[in-house]
Amino acid sequence: MKASIKQISEITGFSPATISNALNHKKGVNQKTAERIFQVAKEIGYISENKITKIKLVIYKRNGLIIDDSPFFPILLKGVENECRVSGYEMVICNVDRNDPDYEEQVKLLAEHIKEAEAIVVGAASGMSAAAGYRHYYERDKDFVEYLGDFEKKYGYHNSFDGFYYRYRTSEERWAFIARNLCMILDARTGQPYYDLSEILKDKNYYILTTNQDTQFSRIFSEEKISAIQGDWRYFQCSSRCHDGLYDSVETLHKLNDAIDSDLRVPTDMIPSCPKCGAEMEPWVRSWTFLEGKKYREEHSKLNAFLQKNIHKKILFLELGVGRMTPMFIQEPFWNLTYAYPDAFYITINPKDALLPEKLKNKGLAIREDIAKVLADTKKFSGGKM
Repeated sequence: MKASIKQISEITGFSPATISNALNHKKGVNQKTAERIFQVAKEIGYISENKITKIKLVIYKRNGLIIDDSPFFPILLKGVENECRVSGYEMVICNVDRNDPDYEEQVKLLAEHIKEAEAIVVGAASGMSAAAGYRHYYERDKDFVEYLGDFEKKYGYHNSFDGFYYRYRTSEERWAFIARNLCMILDARTGQPYYDLSEILKDKNYYILTTNQDTQFSRIFSEEKISAIQGDWRYFQCSSRCHDGLYDSVETLHKLNDAIDSDLRVPTDMIPSCPKCGAEMEPWVRSWTFLEGKKYREEHSKLNAFLQKNIHKKILFLELGVGRMTPMFIQEPFWNLTYAYPDAFYITINPKDALLPEKLKNKGLAIREDIAKVLADTKKFSGGKM
């Protein structure tokens, strides 16, 4: 059996996060703890004697960048290399990128926790869509320019989020944007990170909680294993919420998109209206008119049923791409559940906003890397290809 951090944890009693920090010489691990971890790691063959005696050298400028263009740099390295050789050490020069040992260690930890978990709850937000290449929600990316460039010229906004909340003068203008934007989203290809996640979760007991409304998850995963708690672009609701009903939107949206004229308007008689009260319809997504009715409650009920069924199991809360705009829907509940559940562990993956509370330092791991890369590498590692 291949030696792993999990084995070291079982022998020493220290958390995987503490072990990873010790093996990578990070601050915050006391000397006795580090010595014990290295001793066990050597005994079970996780690291060799040579690996223990390696040292890392990273030279920084004041701004934290590696000095790679200074004429003094090669001279310094030569001197350090000579001293290391005399002292019997092997010198390893590392640049701080996503292929450093720390990153590989994190991927191993992630793969191990997924393998050993008896239940997995995935919480995914807009960062997952961004990792799949869809950044038009908050950025002026190629998709925004291609599909919404003419709206940008007319109205001046530079991403689809601002376009959705722009105060249009007429309903005809607003529905032209809605139709074009949603057709772009609903017709987009399925992103590779979703396929990689599906492969990683294969044969596992899992559930997916998402604030994304782009339907990327539902193309690959069963609807019974997904809770879209912030709505779904595939549905309309009454804007006045006169009744608890949702209606398919896809066909109507494509007809509207085809009918947009040169002034970026749709015909008045094509604007969808409520069959009960006659008010305009509204996409069923989180907004000031969002309908928290039967469908909304069903999404929460499915998630709660999964949590109740697996509360006493070894459960992994895997957070993907939750930012600072809406941490209350996924991130904060994940923190509370991890803290409360005795056998829970929390892993967050986010290049910018991977946060790990102090109280979860022994029950969690923050991977501050690109989600697409982490999932692809985890899939490779799980298949024995890394």
